[in-house]
Amino acid sequence: MPVNMTNHFEHLNMMLANNFDLTILTTVFITALVAAFSHCIFMCGAFVNMLVIKNLESQESNDLLTKIKAGGLVPYHIGRSITYTFIAIVLFYFTSFGKRLIDIPAGYFMILAGVLMFYFAITGHLKINFLAKITNKIIQKPLSFAKKTNSQFLLGLVLGFLPCGLVYSFIALSLSVSELYQVVLIMISFGIATTVPLVLYGIFGQGLINRLQKRVKHIKFIVLASSGIWLIYIGFNMLMMMNMHHH
Repeated sequence: MPVNMTNHFEHLNMMLANNFDLTILTTVFITALVAAFSHCIFMCGAFVNMLVIKNLESQESNDLLTKIKAGGLVPYHIGRSITYTFIAIVLFYFTSFGKRLIDIPAGYFMILAGVLMFYFAITGHLKINFLAKITNKIIQKPLSFAKKTNSQFLLGLVLGFLPCGLVYSFIALSLSVSELYQVVLIMISFGIATTVPLVLYGIFGQGLINRLQKRVKHIKFIVLASSGIWLIYIGFNMLMMMNMHHH
């Protein structure tokens, strides 16, 4: 490899090493926020609307404060964010064990996350049918129990297990890091970013969201595609630096 190319990778590796958390978390938050305005609202909007209507039925007034309380659905969003984080942590430990047996470089998981994100940018969806069928069967009884308890938090915990291509992308990204706290930070950032559009939808309704979507959809592809390419680039850089160290 030419000296200038080697210096380039070494410089980039030092920059990423010193600012890895900030770089990754910024990528996660911006990408998830933009994607959520179309994907999350489309997939979860009807359910959120149902919960908001149910909350408003017990309220006497219909002012803005009441709508904020009814539409925030904070326990629900906390519940699903905890489930996303739990899944990522379990897979993190599982893959960490696998890496010791098979020696899978973390860069491959970064590349996988980038590919999934780029695919999601092009198609607008990512669905694994066999996993959806299995998951739907598993959560039937817990979902029925959560509905009976009338707990938004439990509903969030259970529904967080539903297959979602957007979630898969960021869980794959969380598997590329080396520390548990980084996994937690990535999934919390993802949870917060995807909560913002759903809260706005719950409070202000479809009218505001339609106006926002018209603006966001023009940059959605650019943000998702560029984030996917960026993660693939980081992944290849991680692999290149690993090979250089080995040599």
